[in-house]
Amino acid sequence: MKVRESGSSTGSWLRPQRFGTDVLRLADGSLRAMLECTSSTAQLPDAIAALCATPHPVQVVVRFRRAVANGASRLARLRASYAEMVARLNGEPQPLTERLLVVVPWDFGESASGQVVLNARTRSVGDRLELVGLEPTRLRASGLDALTIVDNVEERRREVQIGDRWARTLYISCHPERLGAGWFRPLDAEHDVAVQLRPVNASLVEASTLLTLWADSLETLDRATWRAEEILSAHGVKSRRPHLQAEPAFAAGLPLCLDGALAPAVQLRAGAAIRLIRRGAQDRRAELVYGVHPGSQRPLVFDRFALENPNTVILGDDPSGGRLLVQLELLRSRLTGTSAYLIDPEGDHAHIVAGVGGAVVGPTLDTRTPFDPFSLNSEQDSLATRIQVLAALIELLARGLPAAVRPALEDALAFSYATCGFTDDADQADRVPPSLGDVVLTLERRALRIGGARRAEMEAVIHRLARYVTDDGRRLFERPAVRLSDRAPMTAYVLAGLPPEDRPAAVLLSLDQVWKSLSRERRTLVVVAGIDPLLPHEMATRFAAQLMDNAASRHAGLTLVVSNVAGILGGPLSQSVLSAGMKLLLRQTPDAASRLAEVFQLTPAEQSSLLSAPAGEGLLLVERQRLAFKSVASEEERRLISEGGLDDRP
Repeated sequence: MKVRESGSSTGSWLRPQRFGTDVLRLADGSLRAMLECTSSTAQLPDAIAALCATPHPVQVVVRFRRAVANGASRLARLRASYAEMVARLNGEPQPLTERLLVVVPWDFGESASGQVVLNARTRSVGDRLELVGLEPTRLRASGLDALTIVDNVEERRREVQIGDRWARTLYISCHPERLGAGWFRPLDAEHDVAVQLRPVNASLVEASTLLTLWADSLETLDRATWRAEEILSAHGVKSRRPHLQAEPAFAAGLPLCLDGALAPAVQLRAGAAIRLIRRGAQDRRAELVYGVHPGSQRPLVFDRFALENPNTVILGDDPSGGRLLVQLELLRSRLTGTSAYLIDPEGDHAHIVAGVGGAVVGPTLDTRTPFDPFSLNSEQDSLATRIQVLAALIELLARGLPAAVRPALEDALAFSYATCGFTDDADQADRVPPSLGDVVLTLERRALRIGGARRAEMEAVIHRLARYVTDDGRRLFERPAVRLSDRAPMTAYVLAGLPPEDRPAAVLLSLDQVWKSLSRERRTLVVVAGIDPLLPHEMATRFAAQLMDNAASRHAGLTLVVSNVAGILGGPLSQSVLSAGMKLLLRQTPDAASRLAEVFQLTPAEQSSLLSAPAGEGLLLVERQRLAFKSVASEEERRLISEGGLDDRP
């Protein structure tokens, strides 16, 4: 749909009507769908790069406002609330909240099946955005209305007045690459950046860019315009104000994908902006607030992935404080675009993951579980690794393994894989792996060849494994009918639906499943909200220690929540804990506080503070710093944590 010519009357052309729940109908019958990208709007270049090759027009709009609009997603409200909290802690004014929108058009006259075509285009655009990690969600109902309905527009010479607000749209003459995360950060006025992409041919796309500034008075709008023009000029970007074209320019900058023919356009090759994806990924950081200093209220901000060791350990006899720290880091990591996996033995955190658009996997013994421990389905996986993982898993299932049985078990695992044709140097893709039943059968045959105490020990292990071969426990090892998608931004394995005696094994199964799915190209947080059940088992803890030691090479950071201080410091995980980049020490028992004081060389005052620390308070050890900290949450974080509600967007 074309923007009206200057001088014609303002009317219904600027008031699209909702058609169904997720489509807007313009005055001439054209249709529009809108996607909101829930990750950081610092990824504007990524969105442009992803959409350059679309065979139809598309518009990308970034909105900056003081307050979140009605109908905004839970994640948008969470981001705004967190930004407000950080600004308040730093003594700064209320920040602008950011929303990244993509508008998909179907114009009247293109074809008769408008809604069918629009839905197909929207799915295609969504797929392109997902490939660069932008997590698009289609807006519906009030979310659409709040973004598009504009009433009482009065045109002036170079600006428009909408009720008691003023707006001016500037035409930008530049390549979209100049509109990265940098140039608009100094702007303190509310504003929109709109980039419309129109295909010229298979290899060229035409791009028009507009900047719309908002203010409560004309004088404030003039100051904001001068400031914007200074910033643009400093970056070598040319701009001009509209003259007797204020309303058409304003309309072209709205998220309606109107044909803003008045805006200057530049042509670029469809593949030229792909390099922006890499640049954007390098520029994004994952700095999070981990609390405040109790005295000064100074925020303690760190990027754990910038540390030499990105792992974190939460130690203490403070269940509520540990839960709060885990939930806050999950929520804040979600805002930075960090992928996350949560292993939740008791189901304390499922509502957090679901509330921010993550996937919740709740295995039970009534259906097939998502675990597939016998398969080699990762480039980093090897036969030796599979045998190590399965030996640790069987140790947990058997409630411990006598030292004499361990070599026999590893030999039985290797024999079972060899029988199925697996070797260390062959392609395993077309081979069917063995099952636990195959391993148990091999152990039974080996037990018949020996006698005495060793035979009795092996038979006891075989007896305890029987439940996982023929009874309900077999569900833990049945290959899943459908593999989990790795496209969810956050995934929680909630193990509360399993019998308590099976949860330690399920923790290890979940860890193994997560580790096989990690990508070296994507920063990933992995949280184990309760590692204590694994601590008595040497093989399981050695496997966990190996994962911690290799986390940095996989671009991952592992977080362990531990209440048994003596158990973790006295076992195979001790060195991994000591070398973790961040340690958060919560309230401790006297014995645990004494042990921590010895290991971390705490002062008597620090040791004493841990004995009576309130919930969510303690010591933060990061690199060479030891800092007292107190957990803080934004209003929206507190609401989500306390309510346990899902995304309430209409």
